[in-house]
Amino acid sequence: MGTIFDVQKSLNQISSGFGNMVLNEVLRADVPEIIREQLYAGKNGRGKNLRPTYDNDPFFKSAEAGPWRNRAKAYKNWKMKVQPPKIGSFLGFAPRSAETPNLIIKGNFHDSIFAIKTADGINIGSEGFSQSGDIEQKYGQVIYGLSPQAKRYLAEHRLKPAVNAYFKKYGLILK
Repeated sequence: MGTIFDVQKSLNQISSGFGNMVLNEVLRADVPEIIREQLYAGKNGRGKNLRPTYDNDPFFKSAEAGPWRNRAKAYKNWKMKVQPPKIGSFLGFAPRSAETPNLIIKGNFHDSIFAIKTADGINIGSEGFSQSGDIEQKYGQVIYGLSPQAKRYLAEHRLKPAVNAYFKKYGLILK
């Protein structure tokens, strides 16, 4: 027969490893791929469309735009051909509109997205792509956030099974 001290010991074991288990499971879920799917759909970490749109992006009025200067509409039409909008594979975002950017012409920015475990949780960002800073400045750090759809996906498909398995390991069954 167990004592109250045995119960306390069990609860301490359960609680001490729980946060780590959650972080590890989120990382196993391939957070960069989730972020890439959001961006491909033209969504930020709040689930909102990326802004500025092609129609109102000051870039297309600058010399930096090169052959696309003052040709945002032509760029939009070209982009629809080379990167046609599509429904995401697991988050279920509707295809983006023609004027909504997705930040993936060559894929370099998307490929540079990482997620690592830190002492404070998970750090998501971009590394190794020279224009990441410009993209972050234009669209904000919110591009690396997890949208409500991404959080629902993680909760339902990754965390719920992991939490159930974790508690089952300690003889607890959740319904």
